[in-house]
Amino acid sequence: MSEDIFAADPNALRSSSRRIAALKGRVQELARGVNDIMVGYPNAAGDGSYREAFDKKYVPSATESHRYTQELAEAVQDFGKDMSDVAVVVDDADGDATANASRR
Repeated sequence: MSEDIFAADPNALRSSSRRIAALKGRVQELARGVNDIMVGYPNAAGDGSYREAFDKKYVPSATESHRYTQELAEAVQDFGKDMSDVAVVVDDADGDATANASRR
């Protein structure tokens, strides 16, 4: 038998899952903010060479920032759900171990 001990608190995992899920809203706010700036000021760069530089340098970065924050919000949501799922598995394993131990 292995000397390694694994212990996890399903309630702590659930609590962490809820805190992580709350981060999703903050990340979505950030994504909305980036998008609002992008679409809210379409002529901010004016015309001419400044506009060309703006379109070449700023627009791709802003677009990628918006895409990244959307993907981050999804990843945070998925991670929170996965952590909640792990809590269920740990809780079930604990219940099974307790039931098996009491039969001996």
